[in-house]
Amino acid sequence: MEDNSFSLAAWLMDPKSNKTNLTEHLEKLKWLLDPRTSDSEKIMIYRKLFFANPIIPVREPADMEKIIHYIKNNPDFKYSIKKITPNVMIEALERMKNMDINEQSQSLDEYINNVKQTLPFKM
Repeated sequence: MEDNSFSLAAWLMDPKSNKTNLTEHLEKLKWLLDPRTSDSEKIMIYRKLFFANPIIPVREPADMEKIIHYIKNNPDFKYSIKKITPNVMIEALERMKNMDINEQSQSLDEYINNVKQTLPFKM
């Protein structure tokens, strides 16, 4: 299941992102996936998050019914959000700034795979 509206790149490139704090955005995502959140709240949160316009075509839109059903039927479901520090953001921006023209023209999937290979830790 894929929904690019949650990607950091989509959030950063959406014109509305300058009106939404990234920490607030990630908190909403955390509540969306938290099993203790009611279905009605999840749907409301999902709509707020999904309001962002993805910058790339969504190959398979997220199915809210499936997501909520999975969370309800898996009480041990754990989802954690790693904190994003200013240093991590600066490093990412520096990497983007230093990209050559070939890197800039690659697809998001190719870019993610390349970045994963250069990270000092496993994702």
